[in-house]
Amino acid sequence: IIISPFCFKAITENPLKMPERNYPIDMVYRKSKSYHSTIVIPNGYKIFSKPANIEINDSLVHLQYMVDVDNESVDITGVYEFKKDVYPKSDYFALKEYFNKIVDKFNEKVVFVKE
Repeated sequence: IIISPFCFKAITENPLKMPERNYPIDMVYRKSKSYHSTIVIPNGYKIFSKPANIEINDSLVHLQYMVDVDNESVDITGVYEFKKDVYPKSDYFALKEYFNKIVDKFNEKVVFVKE
């Protein structure tokens, strides 16, 4: 059984597509998103793979993805916050890489196999 924890509600593609940027990145306002999912482990199944935890907190973004597993369920929390509403063009490549991490991490799957 393969499950997308946030049911395809998370961002699925990087909005920063240009190879370079010559003007500031205007986010309009400070963007943040929070997701939480609890997946009950089906009877007769066990976790085969799950996303790894990650936390990044610097002057540009805060990104946290936490997976907590017990005998009955998998709790997954994902949060990201862009700390500024306007970024200088010099931050473009870093922001583009953070968006790539968000897209990749928030779309990882949880895989269960029969015991």
